[in-house]
Amino acid sequence: MQPEPKGEEQFHPRSIGSPSPLGKNVYEFAVFADPEPSSSLGIVELVSSHHGKMIGYLEDAMTKEFAGFYFVDTSKMDCSVSHLTEEIRDLQRVKNVQVQYREGHLLGHFMFPLTVFGNRRVLAMRVEGLVNIEEQLTKLMGSAASSIIYDEGRSYGLEVMRAYREALKEEANNEERLIENVKEGSKATGWGILEFRLTDDMGVRVALRHPPVTTGGWRESRFLYGVFGGLIEGVYGRRLSVSQAKYDARSDVLSIIFSSSQK
Repeated sequence: MQPEPKGEEQFHPRSIGSPSPLGKNVYEFAVFADPEPSSSLGIVELVSSHHGKMIGYLEDAMTKEFAGFYFVDTSKMDCSVSHLTEEIRDLQRVKNVQVQYREGHLLGHFMFPLTVFGNRRVLAMRVEGLVNIEEQLTKLMGSAASSIIYDEGRSYGLEVMRAYREALKEEANNEERLIENVKEGSKATGWGILEFRLTDDMGVRVALRHPPVTTGGWRESRFLYGVFGGLIEGVYGRRLSVSQAKYDARSDVLSIIFSSSQK
């Protein structure tokens, strides 16, 4: 029996890019400032006061420097873009402002690179790319590919766990805190909403809600199994292997039963 997932919460996807070009006369303003507990600089209100249309924005105050990225339709503004830029630059705490014309573009210009914990580079790729690689390797190598792919996923999961421990510092050996971060990390990096528990025979039962599914539906990923095997091994210190895995399309839940090779 799989662990009971928590009640369905409302989430919002973290989208990289827009499905179509945004607005007319669109500019992206990148604003860098000294941080403080009240992160907002009042830029949204400033843009509105000049009749600019704020299409979207992201403010990041989780690093040593406040960074805000604002996409503005300037077609009906009562001032020039250069004038608005100077007004933003004159705001308290602002250190630098950069501007790029973005009409006709699908992606922002200034947010690079993609990182976790502020300093570890990550890449965004479509789910199809990962499973296509796995399926092609399996065709070429047969069953040996499954073992190799799982082991690479496991190595990746163990490395992620080392990063968690390093970031948690004095709480690195707090099992409850580690589990909380593994669950939140799974969601934040797009793998799915994770629940897991130990079984009486030293195995682990996993329920992964909303796992990475391709546009054509669920396609098995041994790398994914390995990632969670490695993460959970990093928590409990026992090597795991998959004994059963099943995806339920109706509930959008992937259930994995791991057995332990260390009893």
